[in-house]
Parts: sequence; C-alpha cells; structure tokens
Amino acid sequence: MIIPLVSRQHASYPGEVTTAAHCARVWLEPLSQCRTVLINAVLINAVLINAVLINAVLINAVLINAVAIHYEKWIEHHRIRSNRMHETKSRQPASISRPIAMTAMLLACSAVLAEPVVYVVDPKHTYASFEINHLGLSTARGTFDRTSGDIVLDAAAGSGHIEIVIDTASIDTGLEKRDEHLRAAEFFNVDRYPTMKFVATSLTFDGDRLVNADGELTMLGKTLPVSLRITHFACGRHAINDRPVCGADAETRIRRSQWGMTTYVPTIGDEVTIRIGVEAFRLP
Repeated sequence: MIIPLVSRQHASYPGEVTTAAHCARVWLEPLSQCRTVLINAVLINAVLINAVLINAVLINAVLINAVAIHYEKWIEHHRIRSNRMHETKSRQPASISRPIAMTAMLLACSAVLAEPVVYVVDPKHTYASFEINHLGLSTARGTFDRTSGDIVLDAAAGSGHIEIVIDTASIDTGLEKRDEHLRAAEFFNVDRYPTMKFVATSLTFDGDRLVNADGELTMLGKTLPVSLRITHFACGRHAINDRPVCGADAETRIRRSQWGMTTYVPTIGDEVTIRIGVEAFRLP
C-alpha cells in the first residue's frame, strides 16, 4: 500500500516530490529528499497496520463479552426455572414428600454405616486361654502369650471377618517342665505346627453388638468348624491413647481328639474350653 505524503494540490512546484511512487520514478536532487519520503511511507504503513490489529482485538473482546453475557443469562434462566420446580414440589402433600425425604436419609445413613471397619489385634492385650479336666479331680488352666490377627466389622450389613493367629510355643501353664511337654509332639507339636488359627467369616450382630462368630479352627494341620460365643463386646476410644478401639471376650468348647490330639484321653479330658480376650485398634 502506497501512502501519499503531500497531496498534489499542495505541491509548490511541478517537480516537487508528492508521493513515494513519484520518488521512485523520478531522479531527484538532492537524494536526501527521496530518502525522507520513503522512510515516512514505511512509518505510516506500520501505524495503519497496528491500527488494524488493535481494531481486531477490540472486536474479539466485544464478541467474547457478548458470549459471556449470554451465558450468564442462560444460567440465570435455568436457576429461576429450577427454583420454580422446587417450589412446586414443596407444595405437594406431606404424605408424598416426607416418605421420599425419609427414604433418602435412611439410604444415606446406610451408606455410611455399611462401610466395613478394619481393626488390628493388640498383641499386648490379647490372650487365648484354655481349661481342661485333670484326672477328674480339678481344672487345669493355661494361656498362650503371643497372638496376632485382624478383625473387619460391618454391623450395618451384619457381616465381617475375624482372624486370630496363636503362637503355640508361647503356651504357659505356670510350670515350665509341663509347658515343654505340651510343646512336644504328643500335644501341640510346635516344631511342625508353630501356630494355630481361628478364622470366622460368618458374624452375628444384635444391633451394633457382636454376639457370635462362626468359622474354622486350624490346629495340628487339621481344619474343622468352630463357633465362638461373644460374651462381651464394646467399642469406643481408648482411655489412654485416645484411639478408636474394640474389645471382646469369646469362648467355645472343642474335643481335642477331633484334631488328632489324643494323648491321655480320657484320663486328661477330651473336652477343652477355649477363651479369647481380645483388644484391637481401628486402622486410620
């Protein structure tokens, strides 16, 4: 684009330079006059190009602003429409709206309560103990001092999982010589079977209280069904470290001969009462 610098009407003499094109066609003296005309033409063209770009930016800004205003009006329209629909529904009879609200609330509560809660057994406060008749004269008692395991409870769903692992070598009857005998192959055979394990997959609740755990006891390599009766169950915050905790006392009766432990039966009783006192901390 060629920009006139001086209109022909204002030329002071016929040979005066009036445009950049004129400068290009005519040999003029001095040369500085032609150079000045060309520089001015370039500068004016640059100014006009900048003006065009600025106009384009302004037009785009106007268009964007128009779209934004339209979108805000669309949002407002739908908000008003939604409010009107809500007001219309709120005028419906209570016999319809209240049951719906109650159902929604119960479903929300159920979703929260149905989440399984995982606990890890506290080995410092979990012990398995046993009682067995001795020669028909008295009751012999003992404990296992090392236990581990985890518990999953879902009271709302009435389900869960319990796994208690007992270290058989930790047997303690208060007399070391007897304990060594019980660790031998005649009884617990701890070298071959270092643990026994109770796993429950069927739990029974009375409300939020666990009352029974049906599962299996693995001892001396044999697994048989066992049912634990929960005689005490409580959950809350630990009085010392302020962590969520549950505790329980459970018991069952088995015949040791069913697992292959037949030494001295019936002189030493076949029926054994097993009790487990457990405390378990909730995982974060």
